[in-house]
Amino acid sequence: METENAIIRNLVRPFSKTIFIEYSSAKTGQHFMTVMQKADGKRRIIGRIYRAYDKENKRTTYIAVDWSGTPIFQDYNDLPTLKKQFVKYGKNLTLTLPPDPSKAIEKDEELERESEIGEIRKRITDKEQVKGMER
Repeated sequence: METENAIIRNLVRPFSKTIFIEYSSAKTGQHFMTVMQKADGKRRIIGRIYRAYDKENKRTTYIAVDWSGTPIFQDYNDLPTLKKQFVKYGKNLTLTLPPDPSKAIEKDEELERESEIGEIRKRITDKEQVKGMER
């Protein structure tokens, strides 16, 4: 019975894990927390949280931005509420992520390397042909 309930719960709300990585030391202007979500079998950064202290109100304000640096949620005074927003909308934020840019760079480098190897092979065969004619 319990397993059936767990299966039904996962069908209604598929398993998706949001990971919060907090840094112990963050200088002024740096984010102190990174938010990650599983996408395509890998952990991908979906947002960052910045902390700003307001001296007049004597309160800390938390500012959330997405992977590109665009503010996504309103500024909150309490961190748990902001975390709940990331958990709630994390799946939607993963849909806005661009394809993995590191793979695109690797493919470009691979194509360049293939063309270089082709040119080298062509030069070598041309030299061998010239040597063969001189004999």
